Amino acid sequence: MWGYVSVENIVSVVSALLLERRVVVQCGDPLLLSAITMALPHMIRPYQWQTHYIPFLPPSLADFIYAPVPLIAGVLQAPPAGYESDHIVLIVEQDFVLHAETVPRHPLLTAAMGNLLVKHSSVSAPARGAGSSRFPRRLVAPCSAESLAAVKEMVH
Repeated sequence: MWGYVSVENIVSVVSALLLERRVVVQCGDPLLLSAITMALPHMIRPYQWQTHYIPFLPPSLADFIYAPVPLIAGVLQAPPAGYESDHIVLIVEQDFVLHAETVPRHPLLTAAMGNLLVKHSSVSAPARGAGSSRFPRRLVAPCSAESLAAVKEMVH
């Protein structure tokens, strides 16, 4: 997640989780979708996600995201009817959070994001070239000791 999504969008999604909103992760790559969706509940530690959690929602059950309950769900593509205004949707390929403006921001988050940006820049970078990847960000040397140390610091 850290390599593919910007710090601002990570903070928006984590804030939405702490407010028990309906969070949907949309990504066309099933492996990346599962990895990001499975990481989200761990990002609100020491709290625990106590409600619906579906890392990979099959297209045949896409209507479940309209349930009026807090949830985390991963989908390969947007449902035919689209998203409701209270869904917080992380679109990984575009590094964009749909309806992020509905999540209130605490003033201390700006300082926290400044600290995270330094560490985040050591593990990710913008994708090279216009057509090189469908993801706007990419991992930088994900197996290096420096990158692993930076990720551990961010998560801590």
